[in-house]
Amino acid sequence: YNLFLLNALLEQRERQRPEESQGMMNAWLESGSGGWNHPEKWLQEVLALPSLPVRHVVKARRQAEAWLKQGIWAASCYDNCQDSQKIGESPQLVFGIGELSSEPPWIGVFNSRKHKTLLPHEDWLVALRAFLAHITSTGAGIASSVGTMTYDLASVHARREGSLLLTVLPFPMEYHFRAKGSPLLVDPRNSRLILSCTTKAMHGTKPWSMYHRDRLLAAVSDVHLVLAVRPGGNMLRALWRQQAVMPRQQWIFHGRKTCRENQGNALLLSSFPGWARSFSIAAPATHSTPYREAVSEIHPIEWSQYLYHYTRPCPGPWPGESYEEYLLSLLRGDPESGHTAFDTLMRILGDGKIRGSKKLVRGDQAVVSLTSRSPLQLSAIRKWNPALIRWTVEPYGIAITKRALRIRGAKPAVYGDNTVYSKLKASDHFRFQLHKPPRCSWKHEKEWRFPGDISLGDIPVGDVLVFVSNSSEFEEIQGVSRRTYPVVALQHLSATPPKI
Repeated sequence: YNLFLLNALLEQRERQRPEESQGMMNAWLESGSGGWNHPEKWLQEVLALPSLPVRHVVKARRQAEAWLKQGIWAASCYDNCQDSQKIGESPQLVFGIGELSSEPPWIGVFNSRKHKTLLPHEDWLVALRAFLAHITSTGAGIASSVGTMTYDLASVHARREGSLLLTVLPFPMEYHFRAKGSPLLVDPRNSRLILSCTTKAMHGTKPWSMYHRDRLLAAVSDVHLVLAVRPGGNMLRALWRQQAVMPRQQWIFHGRKTCRENQGNALLLSSFPGWARSFSIAAPATHSTPYREAVSEIHPIEWSQYLYHYTRPCPGPWPGESYEEYLLSLLRGDPESGHTAFDTLMRILGDGKIRGSKKLVRGDQAVVSLTSRSPLQLSAIRKWNPALIRWTVEPYGIAITKRALRIRGAKPAVYGDNTVYSKLKASDHFRFQLHKPPRCSWKHEKEWRFPGDISLGDIPVGDVLVFVSNSSEFEEIQGVSRRTYPVVALQHLSATPPKI
């Protein structure tokens, strides 16, 4: 109760850096005041104040009582390794909800943050699938967190299989009923045990919180599963610290390729040989499928007669798909769970619809964006977008004749400033694209827009052409759509389009 009371009093202080609150909490513990001295008096003496505001004390007492009723508990957490020079003072407290026990053995999953676009056949993900299945079969518990892809995958697996789950939060304990700052939709209340080393009074910067989350997870795990850890990162630092103080058995994945993403694995293996064991997985089987060079129904392509919708990758869930459904598709290894530009094309053909979007469009009208730039001119519009970490255009998409789209409502985009937008008819607002060169210049895309969704079933088959990057993808397209469209492999195109 005294600890919760002091925490609530510190939370009410203005202009207090989180590290200062953490330091004061640690100082209170070290002074031996935890069992008997009233926190109000101790804090009053430390801050050299004549008294504390009565309303603050009353509010703090109510909060402390509420925490006790909610079942929150606290424990001291000491070790002899002080490495807080860069991250800030180390927490000496752990706050929790649930039963703290040594059974079952907890397996912690560790993996450095990865790119947003995740492919289902990546080495570490294949290894994670196999190891999670093994954990479930042994009856061991899974120790994880929230807010990063690997932690979320492990948490979703535990919930799906009914495995025991220990969740270490990367945010204050008060937020345990809502994953603040995280796309997580997996409710941490499904956990048998929830832990955090911070509260609102002592919540530090994001790097500080992430590091101490990993540090606490390494401490409460009986076994570490290390997938791919970068050298020099905070995750490696947290694992290294735990092994130096009180080592755990570590299963360290040896991938088929050595790169910067997994160089930390080798450092752990070489530094703690008595505790670290390496494991690998068999390479996934590949099946070569013979393919036809292309279809024979069409003749030389009149590229100028078409408008083109280039598909893009979709990091994360598809539109209308929940985050949990997306994670489960990755755990199953669904072929299209990578959500690449090719997967997007496959989804469009399977649905028979190109869905409109309101993103980056002024107004409430969803549109399908197209361009008159053919794949022969791809280099003119394909740029690397560092903010989105992807290409603006990829060599996958659907071509539809201008004639078929015009009669159904497609129109060229209107480029200009805000005065141009105000002069447009309301029915043409969907066409507007802001143009303020040099910082905002998109005319080179020669964009067209279609209001709403494009239903491929409403367009004659002869007016549609599908294009992919290479011939190996040609066969995968076949049979996806209920209608048979001509398919072109762009790798065989040259300045003079060949007959296909």
